[in-house]
Amino acid sequence: HQVLNTDHGEIGKWLAERWALPEELVTAIGYHHSVRTCPENCRRMAAVVSFANFLSYRKNAGAPGSHRPPDLDPDAWALLTIDKAELPKIAAEVDGELERSEKLFGLVVM
Repeated sequence: HQVLNTDHGEIGKWLAERWALPEELVTAIGYHHSVRTCPENCRRMAAVVSFANFLSYRKNAGAPGSHRPPDLDPDAWALLTIDKAELPKIAAEVDGELERSEKLFGLVVM
């Protein structure tokens, strides 16, 4: 943020625009830290991006260094209708998929 005077949401939105991703996804990426203010037609997708951001921080793939991992936006929780008790199961599934991707593509995921 300090070097580019922006955040990863803005950079992600810019990249999504350049890659000609669907407009709803571009908007959702840009609003994933403020789901409540996202336009209605993109709000659920912004909640999904917010949840992915939450999970990535959990795996130290968010913003390393001094940044505190974010809490998941309460509006995102409400839109996704995910029971918080299911989070460990979801996280384990994501971890398993990351491990398979690491092996398949030779990736190193934090």
